[in-house]
Amino acid sequence: MGRIASSSSLPECVEFGMKEETLNSLSFVLFLYERGKNIEDMWIKRLSSEELGACKKT
Repeated sequence: MGRIASSSSLPECVEFGMKEETLNSLSFVLFLYERGKNIEDMWIKRLSSEELGACKKT
């Protein structure tokens, strides 16, 4: 109940700005996540032969 009261007391423009900022940061995080996945895949492919080989030996 307190949350509703505090959010309704915010001016609409501020609330909209916060929402837009959140959306922008979310899309940026998604973009970084996609890039990170690709980089991770590259590293996994590069390291898998050495790393997995070492794991199998032990």
